[in-house]
Amino acid sequence: MKIFGTAKGGALSKKDFGVAFGGAAAVELCQESGIDTRAVNPESPYIKFGYRMNENFPAIGKTITKLVFYLNNGGSATGNISAYVGIEGDKTKIGTVDVESIGTATSGGHAVTFDSDTHEVSENDVFWFENDADRENNCNAYWVGAGVSSSPIDDSTVMYGGSALGVPPPVQTGSNLAAVKVCITYQ
Repeated sequence: MKIFGTAKGGALSKKDFGVAFGGAAAVELCQESGIDTRAVNPESPYIKFGYRMNENFPAIGKTITKLVFYLNNGGSATGNISAYVGIEGDKTKIGTVDVESIGTATSGGHAVTFDSDTHEVSENDVFWFENDADRENNCNAYWVGAGVSSSPIDDSTVMYGGSALGVPPPVQTGSNLAAVKVCITYQ
């Protein structure tokens, strides 16, 4: 099959076809260790889990198209959880999920996908998820477990804790970092 439409009126080469219709292939980067659960309580301050992308993080200058966090519904959780990428004052809500659609406890958690928007990544941007204001009862995030003192994702910093809605979580320090199980897709 030939596709016409070059400036000279000829057929597009494979190289030109890729440039015209393709673009960079999507890359998925995962932190797949999630041996334990950590409560995602809906009380204020709103508890959040995520990672800051440092100078050499591979998605810098690329566009995040999907975030997948691994969660479960404690059985009676209601309301929504949203995922974001960015910094305070310049963030994108990547998506929102109704926690009632998340299954109950299972080994490794349920992959919960946020992919209704995209965000071009800058150094020090954070990707995270948080409870929305209407959330009730407990759900859980899958995380590495106690004893982790550095981020399991190269060139990133673990972010965890409470802050106002829509604001990234604070940097977490210490020897029990809440390094959650996550996959990000960027191109």
